[in-house]
Amino acid sequence: MKKHLCALVLCSSLFASNPDCDWGIPSHATAKYRFDKGIGYEDGYATLEGFLTPSWDRDIQPYIDARGHIFNNGKWATNLGAGSRFNLPSTWVIGGNFFWDYRDVDLLNSVNQLSAGFEAFHKYFDFRMSGYYPVGRPRKSIKTATKIKMATALPSIFGSLGFPIPTWDFLELYFALGPYYLVERTKSDIDCGGSFGGFARLEAKVYDGITLGIDTTFDGTFHGIVQGYLAISFPFGPAQLIKGGKRWNSWFQSASCKNEAGIRRRMQSDVWHNEIIPVCTGSKKR
Repeated sequence: MKKHLCALVLCSSLFASNPDCDWGIPSHATAKYRFDKGIGYEDGYATLEGFLTPSWDRDIQPYIDARGHIFNNGKWATNLGAGSRFNLPSTWVIGGNFFWDYRDVDLLNSVNQLSAGFEAFHKYFDFRMSGYYPVGRPRKSIKTATKIKMATALPSIFGSLGFPIPTWDFLELYFALGPYYLVERTKSDIDCGGSFGGFARLEAKVYDGITLGIDTTFDGTFHGIVQGYLAISFPFGPAQLIKGGKRWNSWFQSASCKNEAGIRRRMQSDVWHNEIIPVCTGSKKR
């Protein structure tokens, strides 16, 4: 009996989390607003997002990411995704995700899209790549006696390289840039897309809960765009953003706990996903 009790205690100690390494609640809700137009849409929009993931210290981190959007003009869109991150026996975390996207849009009525993404996180930088493909009937044209009007949802590919910027304890800065490609689509002999582009992002996160950012993009289809955004995040549980007057990276008493906390934050970080399906419109005389 004594041997069995000792074995149980040993197993419990092996699989239990060290309370000194507690890094907070990873699941959260986020309210966000994007100002003005973006790639393939003309209005700003508000977002409510739910990010659900287990609060544990294993080398695999699955998650579900659901987002709902309402545009300034009353149209709406949604994203529903799932994925996972994996802590490699090195300084890297890698992950992948799949999303189904929906957008309510004039002329097309509605459009759906499937996408897949890959992520690789290092302590000093990260790499992300994602591809998007509209499904169903993403192209439509309307003909009148004098004119043809066309709308099409564009497939796309995006890549990015990002860098955390060291700052003060209460502030995290992040900069990313990368290329993208909007695939050409034709309907009723009207062409859209078929252009390369580039983007840059600068983001500031204050005390983990408030995020301010600005995106700039340029391509041959939608040309130059500058778009700002504001987000407020709420954890699904007791908030541990501040503990004893210190931020999360000052809580831990050992180097191993600090390293583990850094890995956890990479595995539980926000998913980059192009939320709105880009739609291109064109017209010509008959």
